[in-house]
This record gives sequence, structure tokens and C-alpha cells, in this order.
Amino acid sequence: INDGIFSVTQTVTVTVTGTNDQPVIDAITTAGALTEAAGTGTGTAEVSATGTITISDLDDTDEVTLSEVSNNDMVWSGGAITADQLSATQIQALVDGFVLNDAGALAIDDATNTVSSGWTYSTGENLNFLAAGETLRFSYDVTATDDSGTGNAASVSQTVTITITGTNDQPVIDAITTAGAL
Repeated sequence: INDGIFSVTQTVTVTVTGTNDQPVIDAITTAGALTEAAGTGTGTAEVSATGTITISDLDDTDEVTLSEVSNNDMVWSGGAITADQLSATQIQALVDGFVLNDAGALAIDDATNTVSSGWTYSTGENLNFLAAGETLRFSYDVTATDDSGTGNAASVSQTVTITITGTNDQPVIDAITTAGAL
């Protein structure tokens, strides 16, 4: 302050306290059609697909981890799933086919404030009970959590839905037997 004769200087301190910015799953993309491989049985890669997960976090010093949870919502378009179609072990194997590519922490890029990762779905379970055009559908919730330790460290979950479409399995003549003389 200056009145023309006297002047007084006062130091003003401004403190800016940051808060955690919640990570956001911007996009989950898929590649590949999940179609039952016609005529194959167990032990064969029946179906597989891949996708990309893009996460943003304004706090570019954060590291983000991904997690997934099955929604236990398997539905067959042909009706109720019975042990004749899929056993409990096969259902679990189908659910276990979804894998996030990065199990560890992902560093947010300083320039873009984003990071990308991927997911894969693959199963070798016998899906021959699916008729042409029938579907088997189930989903997972994917969440990104940053390392801030605050109450808003986790993103809003995004759902990944897996839909496997059946194909026509042609009949196969296993053997022809003849009786009598030719």
C-alpha cells in the first residue's frame, strides 16, 4: 500500500490444494466376431476376440490398475442352460476366458493424460449345442482405479458384453456298414 509518503509491503501466500481427479474409462473397443467354430469340439479354440480399453486421468502422476468382475448373467437364446448343454465347470471356464492384458499398474501419459490397455476373450469349450444363429451372452464390469487412495479413486465401471453366436454343425457320417454279399 502506498499513500505517496509511506509504503507498506505485505507478503500474500496463496496455497492451492489439489484433489484427486477420478479416472475415467473413455472407451472399450472390441475386434473380431465371436462365432462358434463349426464342427469343433473341446480342446480347440472355439472363439476368440480382443479389445482396447482407454483410460484418462487428469492427475498425470497417477498410476491406474484395471479390474474386472463377472456379472454372472449368462443367457442362452435357446432357453434355460442345463447340464446337457454346459456343466458348471464349463460355465466357469467360459467366464474365465475374459482376461485383462495388464495386471499391474499403468502409468498415465503426461502429455495426453491417458493410457491404453487391452483385453482378450478366448475359450476352447465345446459350444456345439449352439444352433445356427443362437447366442450365448454374458458380461463383465471393468473398473480403473488410481493409486491416490482417496474415496473417488475408482472410475465408474464400464460393461464388456461377450456374445457368442452359433453356427450350423453339419452332420457327419461316421461309418457305413453292409450286411450280406455284394
